[in-house]
Amino acid sequence: MRTKGASLAMATNWICNYAVVQATLPGVQNLGYKYWIVWAVICAAFIPITYFFYPETANRTLEDIDRFFETRPGVLIFNNKLATQLERPQVYIEQDEQFALHAEKGDGWSGDKGKAANEVSIEKMA
Repeated sequence: MRTKGASLAMATNWICNYAVVQATLPGVQNLGYKYWIVWAVICAAFIPITYFFYPETANRTLEDIDRFFETRPGVLIFNNKLATQLERPQVYIEQDEQFALHAEKGDGWSGDKGKAANEVSIEKMA
């Protein structure tokens, strides 16, 4: 799933770059130096979009980000402390310590309380 997402992101990036290249020459020819206002407005629009919709991913592992989205945080994340704090959340550090402790004991603990140590769960990914 991760590789498909990365491929889609890269394809989108290239398509958007192509659109910028195709739009810039006619825009500069028609509007002159004022064409920069179009790009300034587009860039400025991403400030609130980033603030309201994108969680902080600095100082997070991929597992932390996965755990965050497993909680189904909703669309607006700006008021979610786990999503906005710059430091790695303590809850994720404690969960990793628990996983490591049980791995050292060798009891096969996976965080699923209702399963036996030798059970495997298979989830269908849509």
